[in-house]
Amino acid sequence: MAGRAVAAALALFGGSQESAVSFAGIPYPTADSGQLRIDGEELGYGNCAPRPELFAAAEMLCRAACPDRDVPEEALSAGRFSFACGRGDLVATALQVIFALITKRDVRKYIITVKNAAERESIRHSLTALSAYFADVYGVEAPAITVYNSDFREDIRRFAASDSGHILLINRENFDKEINLFRRPYGPFSDISPLSLLSAGYPVVITIAHDSTELGRLTEHLPLFNPLCTLCFFANPDESGNTVPVFRYGSKAHRHAAEEDNPTQLQFT
Repeated sequence: MAGRAVAAALALFGGSQESAVSFAGIPYPTADSGQLRIDGEELGYGNCAPRPELFAAAEMLCRAACPDRDVPEEALSAGRFSFACGRGDLVATALQVIFALITKRDVRKYIITVKNAAERESIRHSLTALSAYFADVYGVEAPAITVYNSDFREDIRRFAASDSGHILLINRENFDKEINLFRRPYGPFSDISPLSLLSAGYPVVITIAHDSTELGRLTEHLPLFNPLCTLCFFANPDESGNTVPVFRYGSKAHRHAAEEDNPTQLQFT
């Protein structure tokens, strides 16, 4: 199942592009159109690609996953896509998708949103335990895994400036509260808010949940990250219309999906 989800993700990111999806050092302007800087050093590494061309396969994948449903146009325009993975290990599937996108599509920055500290630590533990294995399988350096903390300046700076793969775990209360330091200009960051740094590189935002019931509350906040897209990994299919289903376990159309880009034969059931 995980291999077929990976094949769907690679197809989703496989559209024609005017520029590579890579850390090309392209300047990402702040609101006043100035180059994003910290301590005089220019930042601007991130995922860059024209969204409509990049996700040209989204409608085809949606029809394959849910042939009896219309493509939710609002979700398609917003770039919110879902993977229904059944009772498999959602974290393992999401991580394998991340590794595949890093190695095959040069998409390297990811923010995983979590409900609370307990869920964050559970997901962090799973990511850490599996990351070394997938790094060996794919023959690449494992992405850094960081927990967001406004006080840890270098961790946030590393996410913004590094040209290697990076996964940032962030508690939802950090962007739910207007008074949180997350949104406010912050002296140690040259009076740029941590949110400005994190959103400058157009990260892929990931949510992992049993079903889509909580996604509605997140929808209004996820655009704050200026995401290249949002990938939602659910155990059950999303019937809410808030995402475009691009993979559904058991779908005949995905059962024989080409997996030549996926070097593993792991099956998470």
